[in-house]
Amino acid sequence: MTKRALIVGGTGLVGKCVVKHLLTNDQFSHVTMLTRRKTTWEHYKLEEKVIDFDSLENVLVDLDTTYDVVYCCLGTTMKKARSKRAFLKVDFDYPLAVAKWVEEVKIPKLLIITAIGANASSPFFYSRVKGELELKVRSLQISTVYFIRPSLLLGDRNEFRTGEKIGEWLGKVLQPVMIGKWKKYRSIAAKDVASAMIRLSLENAHTGKHTIESSALQDLANERVYA
Repeated sequence: MTKRALIVGGTGLVGKCVVKHLLTNDQFSHVTMLTRRKTTWEHYKLEEKVIDFDSLENVLVDLDTTYDVVYCCLGTTMKKARSKRAFLKVDFDYPLAVAKWVEEVKIPKLLIITAIGANASSPFFYSRVKGELELKVRSLQISTVYFIRPSLLLGDRNEFRTGEKIGEWLGKVLQPVMIGKWKKYRSIAAKDVASAMIRLSLENAHTGKHTIESSALQDLANERVYA
């Protein structure tokens, strides 16, 4: 039986890769994408809904509820958001609204991207927000949740980020010595994160709340068995 998927944040670095995987995977028959702007993508499986994310809760109320899985790939940066309040809207308020809706309409599976180092007690604002989001979502009654924690993401972005380019270079140089507890900090391609997310979403046995670190995402993308 084929599955129906909803993706929120499908035009971002990982989100685009998730959409591509969904559209080319025969196990999915329909993909709905909530997006801020119309894309040029054309596919018989794809349904795009251009929305105002500030009205996300109202949009969700009127949305079809027959999805098997929801992928939340929302995220921004402080530089792009320009303020903590704007950052919180994208990285906390919107994803939490999606998760609460998933709980309310009883969709069985949610995959939500947070970040490596997510910790509600972190002294760093970015990591603390991601950790607080995970805590809130953990308290919800959703059958299966995967918290996706990628390290530095590699891939073609719409904008140039100097800091991330330097990080990519350092990551490649240091990768051979990043073993053991440091393995999860290795940089990872966005397409590999997306591939791992699709594999996780097709698992049938793993109910509950699961934290998937970057190294495990890479293993999944390399087709190793998730346990």
